[in-house]
Amino acid sequence: MKRLIALIPALALVAAACGEGGISRSTAAVVDGEEIAVRQVQSGLDRFVASDQFEQLTQQEEPDTIKRQYEQSLLGRLIRRMVLEREATEAGVEVSDDDVEERIDQFRQDFENEEQFLEEVKRQGTTLQEVRGFVRDSLLEEGLRAEVTEGTGPSDDELQAFYDEQREQFTEIHTAHILVEKENLANRLKRQLDATSAKKLDDTFAKLATEHSVDTGSGSQGGDLGYVNPATLVPEYSQAVAEMEPGEISEPARSQFGFHIIKLIDRRIAPFEDVKGQIEQQLTGDVSEEEWQKFIRKAYRDAEIEVNSRFGELDIESQLIVNASGDSVPGGEPGDEPETPAPGEAPEDAPDSVD
Repeated sequence: MKRLIALIPALALVAAACGEGGISRSTAAVVDGEEIAVRQVQSGLDRFVASDQFEQLTQQEEPDTIKRQYEQSLLGRLIRRMVLEREATEAGVEVSDDDVEERIDQFRQDFENEEQFLEEVKRQGTTLQEVRGFVRDSLLEEGLRAEVTEGTGPSDDELQAFYDEQREQFTEIHTAHILVEKENLANRLKRQLDATSAKKLDDTFAKLATEHSVDTGSGSQGGDLGYVNPATLVPEYSQAVAEMEPGEISEPARSQFGFHIIKLIDRRIAPFEDVKGQIEQQLTGDVSEEEWQKFIRKAYRDAEIEVNSRFGELDIESQLIVNASGDSVPGGEPGDEPETPAPGEAPEDAPDSVD
């Protein structure tokens, strides 16, 4: 269900600004000479206002503020669609109807039947046709982004340099543990291990793990968890290990899963070849995002976009519609401002300003 929600235009909190629009009152925006009609935004807003989603959001925020954010977000999505469609055509990126339906079918799997799926679409204040449009937008952007960022990955030398500079973040620990649910049992097993000679300690630990550990996966391996990054373990476990030396056995450490008796076997820096893929994924993501943002900002500038000041103004850096007038009336026409209050008085039901 959450994945469906992500398709609906996000409600972005934006800062107030000032601006003018020179296009007709019936036009919400113009992109490359093509118009987006006010009625298209208004119809989307009307459906949203009639939805359960709107009612829930108004429990936390003023209705006019929610309306304003929604219509700005929806208009921003429609502008982005037109910008990306032009760029995708030039790049030869296409999305078929089958591609769209395949992605929507993935969302349908979150529901028991088609009726529940369509009910959720309605609850969100949208339609199945709009969902198809949002899915097409998403797939088109994915394809265009892949085209733009192809070949932007780091070189082997850059991967090695990152590894050398950030070695500490690749620390791994090799531990074994005995996990039990009762503290008195954990204390008894710890006393038994303390009384065991160093020569027999490893065998005794493995035997007790096999017999008592409720972590049956590692228990069958004598409690051995192998080499792992401590960040992947529950905090209580990794904190206990941080204070230990190899060969040491901890006091019982309590976590949400029970009581751990931990044996630290080894601590090391993971070999470069073991983490090369992880580093490449991380660095490629950073470089690709920078390349994509550079591309999309240029695409917006080239599209010669004009926004009706009733809705706000376009911020090229974020590609969001932001407030051009703090007292604009959602669903109104330019000039439909509230009455000016008497000096020292606040407008009735005025939403909080956004700094």
